[in-house]
Amino acid sequence: MAELRFDGQVALVTGAGGNPGLGRSYARLLAARGAKVVVNDIGFEARIPGTSDNARAATVAAEIVADGGEAVADTNSVADPDGARRAIATAIDAYGRLDILVNNAGACIFAGADEMTDADMAMSINVNLMGVIWMCRAALPHMREQKYGRIVNTTSGGAFGIPLLTSYSAPKAGVIGYTRALAVEIHDAGDIKCNVIGPAGGTRMAVTNMIEGSEQLNMFMSMDPDLAAPMVAFLAHRECPVIAETFQSGMGAASRVWFETSAGITGIRTPEDIRDGFDELLGSAGATEAKPMVGFSELGAKPYVPRSSG
Repeated sequence: MAELRFDGQVALVTGAGGNPGLGRSYARLLAARGAKVVVNDIGFEARIPGTSDNARAATVAAEIVADGGEAVADTNSVADPDGARRAIATAIDAYGRLDILVNNAGACIFAGADEMTDADMAMSINVNLMGVIWMCRAALPHMREQKYGRIVNTTSGGAFGIPLLTSYSAPKAGVIGYTRALAVEIHDAGDIKCNVIGPAGGTRMAVTNMIEGSEQLNMFMSMDPDLAAPMVAFLAHRECPVIAETFQSGMGAASRVWFETSAGITGIRTPEDIRDGFDELLGSAGATEAKPMVGFSELGAKPYVPRSSG
């Protein structure tokens, strides 16, 4: 079987400056398989809470070059639209195109739902969700023009609920919904495919956030981030056959994650009907997968009229 390669393609990986780090692993694997890589990271000097405390885009780009690959560094923030557009411009200016976007940048703070400051909550939403949205919006015109692209967005097990991580869980769940909608919206714009990765790997983010020597930190740091990279590379490859899917990957294993709708109950007229059929409502017998609604909005949506300027 032929090796999956990326010769002639350009990839941009956000949040790729940490060591160890998932983004670094993705960038190095893509470069080793022939891609020209833009290594994006704001760097630890930005003092963003909950991010890696040793991140440098230039360091990872230099590692790739030293290994015989091609890479440039970018230090723009993904958390605002202008920064995202500048990051994409780095790829276009350096290499003339953009084929692959891996939205990996993230920030994580452990705090109670009513304990976290407004500023930290906003920062988490801006990095973990809006960063994905701004980067996709900035990349799409280029991918539409060339009728090709691969986008891999990042979620987390936190999307399914973890105490003290409401500010992280909410945007990570949002990434799944955004990606599923985007994937079906642009499915006929060319060979452009969007999917989601939920990676597992020990990174400096965990070291920054967790108690030194704790069992949980030791468990995280035992997971080699390089083992999450093959799934990302496959989703970023021309041979990727799917859109709007979510996969977990790490420790040499991968699995698909999907939404399922139970068969449910009918004939409901009162709250007591719900009570009496609740076990059946929760049951998995006869369940079906909840799929993105291809074509639903196009059939009935009014033309877009901007509600605000800017």
